[in-house]
Parts: sequence; structure tokens; C-alpha cells
Amino acid sequence: MITAEPAVIRTHRRQGLHLIELRYAHTAFLIRIDPLFQGAVPQQRLLVQKIIQMLMGRPGQFRSMSGGAYCCGVVHNPLIIPNHPWLSLYIIPHYFIKQLYDFGDYQVFPGVTTYTAIVNIVKNTSQRKTKAFKQYREGEFCDKYFLQKSNLCWSVVSNRYKRSFESKWSDHAPLREIANIHVGIQTLADRIFILEVKKHEADKVECKVNGTNFLVETKAVRRVYKASALKNGKDKVNRVAIYPYQTDGSLIEEQEFADMYPFAYQWLLHNKRRLLSRDKHTFDRNKWYGYGRDVSILSGFGVKILTSGMNPKPNFQYCGEKDTLFYSGYCVKPRSGVDIQLLISELNSKRMEQYIRQVSQPFRGGWYSYAKRYIQEFPVPVKVCEIE
Repeated sequence: MITAEPAVIRTHRRQGLHLIELRYAHTAFLIRIDPLFQGAVPQQRLLVQKIIQMLMGRPGQFRSMSGGAYCCGVVHNPLIIPNHPWLSLYIIPHYFIKQLYDFGDYQVFPGVTTYTAIVNIVKNTSQRKTKAFKQYREGEFCDKYFLQKSNLCWSVVSNRYKRSFESKWSDHAPLREIANIHVGIQTLADRIFILEVKKHEADKVECKVNGTNFLVETKAVRRVYKASALKNGKDKVNRVAIYPYQTDGSLIEEQEFADMYPFAYQWLLHNKRRLLSRDKHTFDRNKWYGYGRDVSILSGFGVKILTSGMNPKPNFQYCGEKDTLFYSGYCVKPRSGVDIQLLISELNSKRMEQYIRQVSQPFRGGWYSYAKRYIQEFPVPVKVCEIE
């Protein structure tokens, strides 16, 4: 029975491999971390992964375990909630989950914010079907849930949702087929790259950070919206992002950038130590003045629909400023033949709210994740969107 996190966890690097030493219940494991889990790896995920390996009886690992071996534990529910890659890689291919009771955002442990589930995992390979998926709603576990797999991901949905999907949404297309969905720019150092504008001058922008005002070149920055702070399609704070990139999205050579935009370069140089500390001090030293991730450097431009990564209700807003970037959220860019205003109406509809409540990760206070992996499967009416 797994009921708590391991007491000791240490990380190692041996011969180029990422390893974690896990000590639990007086037993030590040395686990190789798959590339999927590198970074901030939840300790319980490692523990459950190890138990899965034990139940599977892989070569050299606990061959003596019987075919009926099982474990039942209290785990962090993102391990088994919709679309999590761990679900499809370690559970679904082998049908190991016998029962799953998901508490959603209910606070099981007083005074501690957790997202909890009880999972019963078995090795019995003759059992090819999960017995029960249930979610905690309004003081009790209600509705039997099942696993539904789309072309791209898994979802845990209710029978009620399945009936609604089959009867009402059969003539709809997934959002991903009519639009491109992108995450915003990821600098990994927003306080350095994203600046509040105080005023514009002829060829300079006066910015303010931590009570200090300084100038940067107008051509060295791009207007940027914070998707999670938009109201009526506008960001109440005037922000710009230092943009050290060519028109093709490639990083400008450091010396060239310093010569073209000395004010912006000096600001980044002043913060070089902080920029090099990204990714736990493993950031590429030759690209220290660039963004933390090469995402939305070009795709962030253009006409788009913006939304935050978390919302209590659908909040998709039109952004017609083609030269504006965004961060802290996602954009939906309709393809040719799709009416953008009609699409916004569909994305902000009651159907979207119901859909997200069924397939997305819930959070405290009635908030839900609107990440790409959830919204991309939202069924949009084919006729309304005029798909060619």
C-alpha cells in the first residue's frame, strides 16, 4: 500500500545516464530516469513506476513475483488523469489498472493541497479490461468512467459524456484539424525579457523593472500580451519583450546584436548570470541571451485567438495585432476557410465548458486546465467552420 512519499531521494549522473536513488520502507532502488521524466520528477511517480516494473517482471527484475501480484495506493492524480503520457506508456498498453477512484480537486487531507487518487494496479495479464473508473463529485463517487483514446491522446470520460459525444457531436471535427494551436513564448526569465513600458521615445522605449527605469531600442523589442491577463482582448499593462531574433526565427549573433542594440544588450548582459542559471545551470552558454525555449518565436505572430492555460470558464479572446507576441497561455490560429469570429463563439460556448469539465485536469476553486492537449480535441461543427 503506497500512502506517502519516499523519505529519501537523491539524483546521480553515471556514464551520461540520469539516475535517481530512491529509499522507501528501508529498501533502496536505483532508477534510471527516462527522457520523458527528466527535470522535476514527482517522487511518487518514480515509486509507482518501480512497482509497475516489479509487476511486469521484466528481465532481471523481480522474476519471482506471481502472476496475480497487485498493489493499491494513494497517488497524485496527474499520474493517471486524462492525456498524461505516463498513462499511455506505463499503464494502458498492459491493462494494469483494475480500479481507479479519482478525488479530482477535493481536499482529502486537511490543510494540505493535493490532487489525490486511489489506484489498484494488477499484473494479471488475462484481465484485459479495467473494472472501474470513478470520480468524486458532490460528496460521493459517481458515474462509471472509461478510457477513450483519440488519434493523439487518452482521456478519462464519463458514460454520460460518451453518449452526448456520440449523439450530438458526430458531425464535428477536432479543433486541431481546423486550426493550429501554439503555446506562448517561453523565456524562462520573464522578469528580464518582458518589460513594462513607461513611455515611448523617438527610437527608444523607456521600461521599468523593480523600480528602475532604463531605455531599450524600439527595434529590439516586440509588443507582447500576457494571455492570462487579457480582458476584452486587451492587456491593461503595456508590455514589450526583448526579441534577439532574425526575421527567420534564428538567433542573432551575439556581437551583431550588441552592435545593433547596445541598450538592450547591456540590459541582458547585466543579467547574464541569471540567464545562465536557467535549466539548473545547464543552459547553452552560446545562447545565453536567447529565450529559454524555441517556441512561438515565429508562430506567435499573426492574427490569433488567445486563452490562458487555466480558466474557470472558457475565455478565448481575439487578437488582431499581427506583430504582437504572447506568453502565459495558448493561441488558436484558424486555417484557411474558417470564420474566426464563429470559431471564437464556439470556443466560448457552453459546450466547451462541459467538454473541459469532462476531459481536463481540475484545480482548486473551480479552475480547469485549458492546455493544448485538452482543447485540441474539442469538436467544432464542420458546417459552421466551413472546412474546405
